[in-house]
Amino acid sequence: MDDAKYVIVGGGLAGFNAIPAIRERDPDGRLILVTEEKERPYDRVPLSKRYLQGALSRDGIFLRPPEFYDENRVELSTGRRATDLDVNTKRLSLDDGREVRYEKLLLATGGTIAATVDLVKQLDGVIIGVAFLIELTALRGRHRLDGHQVGLAMPPRRLLNVGARAVLLLLRCPHAPGPIAPYGL
Repeated sequence: MDDAKYVIVGGGLAGFNAIPAIRERDPDGRLILVTEEKERPYDRVPLSKRYLQGALSRDGIFLRPPEFYDENRVELSTGRRATDLDVNTKRLSLDDGREVRYEKLLLATGGTIAATVDLVKQLDGVIIGVAFLIELTALRGRHRLDGHQVGLAMPPRRLLNVGARAVLLLLRCPHAPGPIAPYGL
């Protein structure tokens, strides 16, 4: 069992921005940031436009260089999912079997991608999740994907249309009601 004074679950902007606030108040307490992403925190806002169009390099996506985490004594636990939380005993379980006992916990999981199967069936299309950096890297510069044209547009803020017919993403709060477990969300 690991012990940490602070644990942040979520590698988005909220989780990332908590780091300096914590360090300002407590420069030495053990701090662990847990994120499902396989990378250190990065800025998702420019992904669909600037990064895919080549206007921003892969290194330009990251919120801070790796040294930032070393200098601020932040232990990054990337590629990990929180699987259980016991607020009474202040224990967080991770998908690799690791347990972390914490003093203070910040749940900053934000929104995530949810595949809306019924809508896609109605549209006779496919779902492609491209909101994560690794997947976006694979799409970058491609004009066709699995026989579909690839294009980018940003209609209403919660919908990203990535090309042909019904290749789309819907952002949804991970705590929203509904059957999202089959999609790992």
